[in-house]
Amino acid sequence: MRKMRPAILILLLAGVSAAWGQCPVTIASFPYNQGFEAGPSWAAGGASSDWAWGAPSKPAINGAGGGNNAWVVGGLTGSFYNYGEQSWLEGPCFDFSALPYPYVSFKIFWECERTYDGLGFQYSLDQGQTWANVGSVNDPPSCFDQNWFNTANINNLNLANPKQGWSGRIGATQGSCAGGQGSAGWVTASHCLSFLAGEPSVKFRFIFGAGTTCNSYDGIGIDDVYIGEKPDEPTAIESECFGNELVIDDVQTCSTSWLWDFGDPASGADNTSNLLTPSHFFSNPGQYTVTFTAFFDCRSPQITPFQLTILGLEVNVTEPTCAGGDGALEAIITNAPGPLNYAWNPIGINASSISGLNAGTYILNVTGGPGVCPTGTMITLDPPAAAPVLSLSAAPASCAGAADGSVSANVVSGSAPFSFAWSPSGGSNATATGLVAGTYTCTVTDANGCSASASAAVAEPSPLIIVADDTVSICTGDAITLSAVASGGMPGYTYAWSPDGPQVSPLTSAVYSVIVTDANGCLSAPALVQVEVGDAGTPTFTVIDTLGCTPHCASFFADAEEGSFTWDLGDGTVITGGPSIRHCYSSGGVFDVRLTRADASGCSGTWIYAEAVHAIQSPTAAFSAVPPVTTIEDPLIQFVNRSMGADSVLWSFGDPSDSTSSVYDAAFAYSDVGCFPVHLLVLNAEGCSSSAAVEVCVEDEFAVYIPNAFTPNGDGYNDLWGAITTVGLPREFELVVFDRWGGELHRGNEKQAFWDGTANGEVPIGVYPWRLRLRDTAGKVQERTGHVTLLR
Repeated sequence: MRKMRPAILILLLAGVSAAWGQCPVTIASFPYNQGFEAGPSWAAGGASSDWAWGAPSKPAINGAGGGNNAWVVGGLTGSFYNYGEQSWLEGPCFDFSALPYPYVSFKIFWECERTYDGLGFQYSLDQGQTWANVGSVNDPPSCFDQNWFNTANINNLNLANPKQGWSGRIGATQGSCAGGQGSAGWVTASHCLSFLAGEPSVKFRFIFGAGTTCNSYDGIGIDDVYIGEKPDEPTAIESECFGNELVIDDVQTCSTSWLWDFGDPASGADNTSNLLTPSHFFSNPGQYTVTFTAFFDCRSPQITPFQLTILGLEVNVTEPTCAGGDGALEAIITNAPGPLNYAWNPIGINASSISGLNAGTYILNVTGGPGVCPTGTMITLDPPAAAPVLSLSAAPASCAGAADGSVSANVVSGSAPFSFAWSPSGGSNATATGLVAGTYTCTVTDANGCSASASAAVAEPSPLIIVADDTVSICTGDAITLSAVASGGMPGYTYAWSPDGPQVSPLTSAVYSVIVTDANGCLSAPALVQVEVGDAGTPTFTVIDTLGCTPHCASFFADAEEGSFTWDLGDGTVITGGPSIRHCYSSGGVFDVRLTRADASGCSGTWIYAEAVHAIQSPTAAFSAVPPVTTIEDPLIQFVNRSMGADSVLWSFGDPSDSTSSVYDAAFAYSDVGCFPVHLLVLNAEGCSSSAAVEVCVEDEFAVYIPNAFTPNGDGYNDLWGAITTVGLPREFELVVFDRWGGELHRGNEKQAFWDGTANGEVPIGVYPWRLRLRDTAGKVQERTGHVTLLR
């Protein structure tokens, strides 16, 4: 193998030979795993070195990368590493003579000033006399090279040339102390060491360089060093197969080349492929081991095998005969390692064979357990030799229940002669006759024994039905047209009535029958109609109080109790009610009264009582008082008579002396203050009378009493305040109470509007001004003002 060695930087560092400058122990067994749990294992040194081994307990690096212990530059506690430090952490010697693909990985946590301070990783082939960097900041990430150098030039990393490595911290730049690019935790760094393959003596070391400012950070931790060949990783293979074909869809691998072996030598050159996602068609059913070999630049080839079973499939075909329905398919599977599932489309059953098939296309899919490649096929069953094709036509029965329907068979294709069989009845001819309504099946068989069946329904009209009224009623001398309604059968109905009809006028009750015939000549059963003939007779009645003054009320009594009574009382009033009523006549006149009585059958009789009631028109009393209210200084009131139809009058003035007058229009002067009921009685020549009444009032000159205090406390005494005046009916009235700022607390617009001491709640105790304005009986405006004291 050709070895590629980068340039080696010779470093003259005091104390190197005092550390591990030689190789007292050389490790040749791999993989080498060093977690620093049992001891430090590696050695630290250099200028101002503060490398420490143990359990880290720092603000950021507060634990090891794995286990409990690790190496940390900057000590195990605190946040500081030495000024001007140029230190190293050096491992033992390794013999790669028998290691064709060396590889290194370790866990690292860096937290130092970005760009100025940092850590590098180097190797030596001369037992530490000269050192060179492992890899470069420009190495692209790969399956092998991950989280490698992040800084191209670390100013104070003086032990390296170029000064490449890991540098940075979590926080942002503060002042002159550069921040950013810290690992923010333990990460795994790894690198391929293929350029060191076969070397008999290889040493590795971590180197750290720091300046003299901005050193107050946790430093850098190292843990879990691994040296050897990179461990195998699972290869994810996505594939699909059907029948004899395998298709590789995707392979997740870091290899640089690969080789497929399908375990199928019989396929010749196609048994192998160097494509990443090939396909292969297996030569025969069987069990195959498919192998994927991945080749790497920095690791031994990795082999990934998997098992695949290719099923053998044959289908035994039984073609359908005659009209079909007797075809069959049977799948014969070979090389099946276990139970299988069968999916027949469109039959949809899980079985190795299906039967009762017609001509058509059938698709079979067979699946098994893991590693079994599904298989399937498509089979088309051909149509058999022409078989009879049967169609039926039915003629309905003429009437419901009649046995005159028929069904005729029509056969196309098939081989003559044909035989016919009808069920449940119908004979053996091509046409079945004399059939009642129902479903009939015909089976035809040709000369080849192929048969076909079909069914047809013989219809019938619905039963012919006639519906007529059971009983109808008429009155003596009336005529009636009888009616009946037919349904069912065949429309186009004719009706036959007996003994006559449909218009009849019997003198006594009688029975009539009707029969209907439809368009097919079918007859219905007869329907009977009873005609009842009734006679209500002529009613009579008596009258009580036939004569009187209006409003005059008379009572009427029929001579029968049963039936419905309609009274026409001659004044436009018609009452439907019982056998006795009472009616009042408001207008004068002579009135004929008509009574119509209807019995339960609806027959009626009528009687007129001529001049049954004499109502004498009464006069109408009416008058007005002018004025209706006056004062004691002018107590005379005029009474204007507005009566109608009066021949005599009588006034009663309601004064204490019960004064009266019989003049038509009267006047009366009252001697006292008060309100008096005045009555007018009028009569006409027939002695009919009417009366009317009006109240008049005589008042004192204007006077008013308004209290100067009240106590609205709800005790029932002196709770309300207002004005008391001699004016009985003021034409205008306004009483207003104000607060001290002139705002309204109460407004009354009539005498009875008293104040309860509230205005949006209780009004406080105090003295409040008021104003009264009214128009008295004489039409004068009276105004008063004052104060009222509110107490509680």
